[in-house]
Amino acid sequence: MNRKTVTLAISFVCALLLFALAMAFINSIFPLAEPIETPEEEAILSCTVLRRGADTARPLAEQETILSYIRAARPTRNMSVNDTPSAADYFLISIETAQSTYHYYVYEHNMAVYIECPYSGIYNADPRILSIIKDQLS
Repeated sequence: MNRKTVTLAISFVCALLLFALAMAFINSIFPLAEPIETPEEEAILSCTVLRRGADTARPLAEQETILSYIRAARPTRNMSVNDTPSAADYFLISIETAQSTYHYYVYEHNMAVYIECPYSGIYNADPRILSIIKDQLS
């Protein structure tokens, strides 16, 4: 091997190592949210939806479908640091079991749909969940 090839190989390994360290640093500062926590379907006592500013929550008829969309939501690196999202318009899905109540805030921001769990994380969601919710409330 000539000197140029060795220098190039060492430079490539150093660049790769630097990239790996940078990714580890970014992951430590901005970790992905934990997987979204959902109840088992047979444990659900009630499932309601409430639009921001509305007085009364309404029962959700398609709770299995809604639950499947919630479970399929992908974690983001955005943190949830408030009791409610900062979005101007959102829907609160409340799922009650005998042990606890789960709260999921669904909203649209910059043409993407998100599910936010207070103090747990923000997740990318399938836009169809918003359509189902809006259909149920109309």
